[in-house]
Amino acid sequence: MRSRKILLLLGILTAGAAIEGAWHVRDHIAFGPTGWRVLSGSFHGPSHVFETSTRHTLEPNQSLRIENSFGDVRVFAGQPGEIRVLHRKRVYDPDKQRGAEFAERVKLTWNDRADALELQTNREQLDQEGQNTGWASHLEVAVPRDTAVEIVNEHGGVDVADVARLSASTSYAPLGVTRISGAAELRVRHGPVQATGIHGPLRVSARHGAVQLEDVSGAIDAEVQHGGVRATRVDTLKLQMRDGELTAESVAGDLEVRGSRAGVMARGVGGETTIRTSHRGVELREAQGSAHVKLQHGALIVQTLRGSLTADVSHGDIDIEAVTGNVSLKVTKGAMNGRELGAAVQVEGTVREVTLAAFHGPLVLKAHEANVELAPALPFTQDISVETQRGNIRLAIPEGVPFDVIAEAAAGRIELDVADEYDALQTSKHKVAGRVGADGPHIRLHSGRGDVYVVMDGHRREE
Repeated sequence: MRSRKILLLLGILTAGAAIEGAWHVRDHIAFGPTGWRVLSGSFHGPSHVFETSTRHTLEPNQSLRIENSFGDVRVFAGQPGEIRVLHRKRVYDPDKQRGAEFAERVKLTWNDRADALELQTNREQLDQEGQNTGWASHLEVAVPRDTAVEIVNEHGGVDVADVARLSASTSYAPLGVTRISGAAELRVRHGPVQATGIHGPLRVSARHGAVQLEDVSGAIDAEVQHGGVRATRVDTLKLQMRDGELTAESVAGDLEVRGSRAGVMARGVGGETTIRTSHRGVELREAQGSAHVKLQHGALIVQTLRGSLTADVSHGDIDIEAVTGNVSLKVTKGAMNGRELGAAVQVEGTVREVTLAAFHGPLVLKAHEANVELAPALPFTQDISVETQRGNIRLAIPEGVPFDVIAEAAAGRIELDVADEYDALQTSKHKVAGRVGADGPHIRLHSGRGDVYVVMDGHRREE
């Protein structure tokens, strides 16, 4: 009895899904005399194009709103005080005369309000009359340069240039804007976005498609679900990204990325960098501000960072070079390689291998299991503390500098190859303490299961 109830429930759910799917298809598939419309909104079959033109006065305080379906919309700068429209009607019918008769029924309508002028076609009226002829309206609209424009389009491209402000949305086609003197808001589903020369804040929402942003002097707030993003010469960039790659170059202000399966390659960030992502790598080069990175299942590369670096990386390696500020790293199941680090360095986690060269310290390293290679730079004046539960430690000290050292190897050997003036304070099988000169940095090296080597730069350690 129980199994019958389960089968009955599954049958009801399946029937409901089928009915809902049928209604969805009904709304998106329409058959005409020659062609048919698929789910993406495209028409197929023989067609003919018919053109009409019109104009309308635009008051100084009015914006322009354009609504269209199944066709492209192009807006560009025209004469002051008026709107000019070239209307290209593509009718899908093999008979040109019959197509011309239908095109006569396709009209543009104007709604003149105090604050806005609205332009749209009479598609809704024709649909209510039950016609099933496939047709598309392509609009070329000339507007005054100081006009604020809003475009709501479906299943068609949008191309806008030289207007004051812009709000535009479309689907299944490209959306491109150029030289907007104020704010812009762009929304697209299943199509690429390109925005160039935006002189105000920019908001972008894209579901499936690449996004390219260039020369944007206002703050950018973007949400991209599936597709790559390229940003060049922008002010600030805040990006939410589900799946794709960000390439950012010459970001004057802050860069903030929140991603899932999103890779990041950024060069020339002038402000602070904050990145949180997974399953792809992060590269940050030639950045001026501080950087904060949380990365899972990906490698981190940082090169030439003027500020500090804080990073939490799991299942990926870290490679950093020429970092001026403090470095704080948490590493889980990865390796760490660093060069030319100018301030304090702190590393902890289950890191496999740590190699640090030409660093100035101070250094604090705590690793569960790691082989450690250290070669500090001159001047060598800061303390070093290294602790690993399993792995070898090798420290190469610059010649001619004083230091105090405590080296411990609980289950390994300790070797010191240092200057002749080394003063041994304690020597045993698992612990060595001593100093060279006076008033030098304090060095503490501890390995639970591994060997510890301390050598002077230029000395050759015999294996």
